[in-house]
Amino acid sequence: MSITVSMELMRHLDKTDPFFNDCYKALALQYHHTQKDPSRPNNTISFIPPQDEILSHFFFGTASPLYNHFLEVIATLERIVKYLDEDNVDLELNNLNAISDQILHEKTGIKDNFEEFIKSYTGGVANWSHFKKDKKVKPELLKDKKSGRLLSLFALAMLNRAHTTHELPFDVEKIDAKFEKPLEEFHSYFQPLLILVQTLFTKILDGVVAMADVKNPKWNTYNDIQILAAACYATYRDRNKDVKVVLVTDDNGIHTACKGTNMENNVWKVNQYLSYIY
Repeated sequence: MSITVSMELMRHLDKTDPFFNDCYKALALQYHHTQKDPSRPNNTISFIPPQDEILSHFFFGTASPLYNHFLEVIATLERIVKYLDEDNVDLELNNLNAISDQILHEKTGIKDNFEEFIKSYTGGVANWSHFKKDKKVKPELLKDKKSGRLLSLFALAMLNRAHTTHELPFDVEKIDAKFEKPLEEFHSYFQPLLILVQTLFTKILDGVVAMADVKNPKWNTYNDIQILAAACYATYRDRNKDVKVVLVTDDNGIHTACKGTNMENNVWKVNQYLSYIY
């Protein structure tokens, strides 16, 4: 179960929301489909957390300070759909509002990082159209994109993110040697994720002004990044097992990001998945 998908679905659990019924049913399927042994008291739910938790496990081999928060998301989901009683939604409104606020908070954090990047070139002005006509910095960044250097920089940014989550200092000029191999493996197994981050970054270079509004649908790419991070991590985790991890989606951006990488054959269109199971 993808916690990211759960949180996005739970955001629609407002009975006035036109997608309420579909999202409730999807959450019920997600919950009842991912239990290991529902007939036993020690039953557990198989889940993959969002990106920050994945980065913590990948680079530090341990849970992040956010881990209990994700367990509470699962507990809230269970209380809502375990007995398929839609009225239980009303009992969890405070938690559902907190989950919606968390989603917005995370997107805002990424948006603010991009905004600070823009300000560093505009004298402190949040001009989201700046790079559209830039003749100096943009060509160099596009050259870095073409050479693959941007992907390496984004991998370092992920390592930095993992340090930040644990409130640890990070100096890009003095990276601990113990992270050299993990960074190589991250670049290999999480390349589709890095490509999708690069896609989001390219929107900044293209001067997409709509990106200034974190509620704009263009920020849905952030959700795709979270989902793809989970798929890449599951593939990495099970790399030595006789298991094929498959992400089912019709999202063209995700398929494009995976093309030519180790995940290319692990991302299926819905029709391909239906043909396989039927």
